[in-house]
Formats: sequence, structure tokens, C-alpha cells
Amino acid sequence: MKLHNVLLKPFGIEIQGLGKMKRFREPVIFQLVNLLRKRQVKTVVDAGANVGQFARSLRAYGYQGRILSFEPVPDCYATLVRESAGDDAWTVHNFALGDQDGDIEFNLPGLTDMASIRDATAFGVKMCGSLGEAKKITVPIKRLDRWLEEHQPGVLAEPIFLKMDTQGYDLEVFRGAEQIHPALVGILVEIAVLHLYQGVPAWMEMLKIFQDSGFEPVEFKTISRDQDSTLMVEFDCLMARP
Repeated sequence: MKLHNVLLKPFGIEIQGLGKMKRFREPVIFQLVNLLRKRQVKTVVDAGANVGQFARSLRAYGYQGRILSFEPVPDCYATLVRESAGDDAWTVHNFALGDQDGDIEFNLPGLTDMASIRDATAFGVKMCGSLGEAKKITVPIKRLDRWLEEHQPGVLAEPIFLKMDTQGYDLEVFRGAEQIHPALVGILVEIAVLHLYQGVPAWMEMLKIFQDSGFEPVEFKTISRDQDSTLMVEFDCLMARP
């Protein structure tokens, strides 16, 4: 057994290989999987799945429950289909999550993990030049609460965890899950301090919204930093109900 698995064994976690697949941000995943185990979470919703980094990392850290991944970009979705093949507990869905049902304009840059419904700010283009060259596509969008009630009603009786990584649209995803908030035991959200995308609330406002909804911090972890000012740009925020 590898040393890291010896150290993690008391927590009920064993890390499996991911091959060439890039892992999601590991310090957060460690705390998250520990939370999933302690709260006996049966379903994880993966909003903004990209090519499956988050779901594959959950599996690598030992989570064997249901994963529902949502990704609107067609090429990324095709990769998700391949990555999830053979995993009956991991299903993938080709639409965006938000606070409405219908179609919506979507900005698709060369770096697909930066794709967003929101337009980039000047600072965003400075940080990631690809954002200034994004093409517009139209994608379907659905509310999570309505979709689950129609297609997966059985999961609503069990603890659910909601991960949101939608490049500035996480609050809309959260609001689109309003009717199932009582079933949510925790959330993972990417919060911006310096905004890459237009129309995103201030970070303190975001935290207050989630706290007012009954969630308290488990882990904060810096994602990126502006090299000129040394200021934090974004951080992962893992929260759970007390």
C-alpha cells in the first residue's frame, strides 16, 4: 500500500490511480470525500463537469455513490461520455444548470474549462487571453430542482451534495435548486474575489447568501492569484450544514 493510502486509511479513504486524467483540486477533494462519508451522501451533483476531472477525482478518493454530471459544451460532453463508460453510478447530461428552463447563449473560449454563460471582464481577458476570443453558442439550460423531480425523484429522499464550477454562474445554479435545498447537506462553490466574468456578486455577498441558506465553512482553498498584485483571484469554498 502506498504511503498516502496508509496515512488516509483511518479516514476510510483510499486513492486510486487516475491515469492521464488531471485531478480536481486535491486538498478540497480530501475534505469533501471525508464529508461525504460522514454525512452518508448517496448523490453528488457535478454542475459544470467539463471533461470529468471532479468525478474522476471523487472515484480516485474512494467515493462510490451516484454522480450526476452536467456539461453543456458538446465536445466536453463527448469526453464525459467516454470517461464515464463502465461506471453505472456515474451519469452525464448535456445541458447547463441555472435558474431557468430553455436555451441560453454561452461563451466558448479555446480553454473549455473557462467557458461561461457570462461575458468576460477586462481583467478576465488579462488573466486568460482565450476569454477574449470566445465564440458564442446556444445551449439548453434547466433548473436542477425541476429536472430531479421529473427524472430522478428517488434521490430527493437521500442526502445530496452540490458541486458548482460554472465560471460565474454558480449562484444561478444554486437558486435553480431552491426546491431541493432541504436535501442538500453540503456545497462546493468557486468564489471570485477579483472578477473574471461580468455580473458576479462580491465574494462576501456570495458567502452571506450561502450562510443564510444554512451552510457553514468547512474549507477555503486558493485557486488562482494575480501575480502583479499578489491578490487572490478565486478560491474554492466547501460548506456544509452544521
